[in-house]
Amino acid sequence: MSSEIFGTVITISLLASVRAFLFDDARLHVHTGVGEIAGYTVDLQFEGTVYTSRQFLGIPYAEPPLGDKRFRKPTMMTKLPSSPFKAYTHGPVCPQPLASGLNTSEDCLFLNIYTPMPTMNGSKTHSWPVMVFIHGGGFNIGFSNIYDGSVLSAMNHVIVVTINYRLGPLGFFSTHDQNAPGNYGLWDQHLALQWVQNNIGYFGGDPDTITIFGESAGGSSVVYQSLFAGNKGLIKRAIAQSGTIAGWAVDRFNSSFKGSMNFAHALGCNRSSSADMMVCLRKKQSSDISSTAVSVQLPFFPSNNVNRSWIPVLDHVFVKTETIGLLSKLKSTNFVSNFSTFTDIEFMIGANSYDGLVYIPDWLLFMNVTSDASGEYPVTIEQIKDTVVPRIAQTVLGEMPTQSVLDTIAFEYTPWADRTNTTLLLKTMIDICTDSLLYAPSLLTARGHQRGTKNTYMYKFSVAPPRSFMPPPPSLLGERVASHTDELVFLFGFPASGLMQALDFTIADVTPEMLNVSKIMMRMWTNFAISGSPNNPVSLENVYPGLNWPEFGTESGQYLDIEPRMSANSRGERLAARADRFWNTIVPDLQASTRGNICL
Repeated sequence: MSSEIFGTVITISLLASVRAFLFDDARLHVHTGVGEIAGYTVDLQFEGTVYTSRQFLGIPYAEPPLGDKRFRKPTMMTKLPSSPFKAYTHGPVCPQPLASGLNTSEDCLFLNIYTPMPTMNGSKTHSWPVMVFIHGGGFNIGFSNIYDGSVLSAMNHVIVVTINYRLGPLGFFSTHDQNAPGNYGLWDQHLALQWVQNNIGYFGGDPDTITIFGESAGGSSVVYQSLFAGNKGLIKRAIAQSGTIAGWAVDRFNSSFKGSMNFAHALGCNRSSSADMMVCLRKKQSSDISSTAVSVQLPFFPSNNVNRSWIPVLDHVFVKTETIGLLSKLKSTNFVSNFSTFTDIEFMIGANSYDGLVYIPDWLLFMNVTSDASGEYPVTIEQIKDTVVPRIAQTVLGEMPTQSVLDTIAFEYTPWADRTNTTLLLKTMIDICTDSLLYAPSLLTARGHQRGTKNTYMYKFSVAPPRSFMPPPPSLLGERVASHTDELVFLFGFPASGLMQALDFTIADVTPEMLNVSKIMMRMWTNFAISGSPNNPVSLENVYPGLNWPEFGTESGQYLDIEPRMSANSRGERLAARADRFWNTIVPDLQASTRGNICL
């Protein structure tokens, strides 16, 4: 997310807070295992139909991770700080860059619950499926506040929960030993899931039917949580959108340790032992910790796509296996038995047609390229070879690439028809990123899961919204050009999407085709949460006749292309087959055979 994008997100957070008070007189009370919680109701529309949603915002699920609780696993909140707890507004967001104007605090472990309106007929109870959303933001930025689950919940009879988790050094600081093993952000997510299982029944939810879903770093988190043995029996289904445990989302080159040491030194905690360092850090004032956490993450752009400091690490507890090779190993039937948590759940994964656009601002800054008067970027093939290719190769391989690997990638992605065509070169940059960091690892993940006994589904999202967080240059605009995050406004239902307001468009800008895509996407996601299949229990044919989403299948690799005008022809086989073969087989095999010729 760029600084401009993040500024618009801040506006939505403020709008959401105002909106909560407008409906304060309609609040309801729920008695839970942690105390009484007061929420409120909201009336909303989708295609002219009015739905009523209950909202419970800013519920603390963990003790504040301050002082001695800092840089440790979170502790469950067993009793709310007041009774009734007035869940009318979102809690603070976790400290992060570009958050000017937001209410930020180390005490940020809150969740929000959106439910349909229960029928008020005495003893009748509900048992709605539960969907827990994990936001993205590269493990450095993001918060739950802008993801309004009202439409998705009320229209489709599920409960939607959105969560905050610790980010940056507060969530992923690591000394690489037992004194600060890291991955606190992942532990936060896990604890939130435990809280939901313990308490969601009081809201009418089914604690045995929990689906986790997330986008970008949230998609990566979904896969991490699905692989974690401690979640066995806690989650039933999972949906990873534009993210998995590969490329940028894993620690390599000792970057996590180096970043953590820089953070400690900036706070004056340069101690001879990691134990003394942690004592020092836990005694620091929260204001100093928060401000330093933000400062060490700046400048946010250009980010280092190869050596990221604040990402999940191998801690031998939450992450027990080196993730750089885990996806490839999941192809082995024998290896799958070690990850039965993952293979025992139904699983869906996919990516957007132009997901690689998320990396383009970084490449352009590294190249020192700015747009011309027409909004295009005059990049050259030489700049792509010198800047994009080596960084992508390192990110994929987890080590320095050989010259043979670099030459092969450059050859594969050179637009030989016209090596000076700016549009083709920009498309080349996007394709390299989409193919290597999204499609290829997503396919590995799908194949790894398909080795088990549960359903596996894969999709490609190819619908452009009225406006995008990460728009392509004018020459690449098109109705099937879906950038990173573009599926989210469709998934959360345009009328209730805070993202829509952040992008500065209204429902008048949404075409009938877009509304149909939103309706069918919400139905497929909630069908999957209910039954483990996007096709049932509510038929898709009332929106798109003949539409059926096939299971993935190891050999055929079937998938669904979510496109502007869907039909039976929206099914496909072997998504990105050439990229799959190139990045998952040719590049690693070539690296292994030529490793003696490392390019320094």
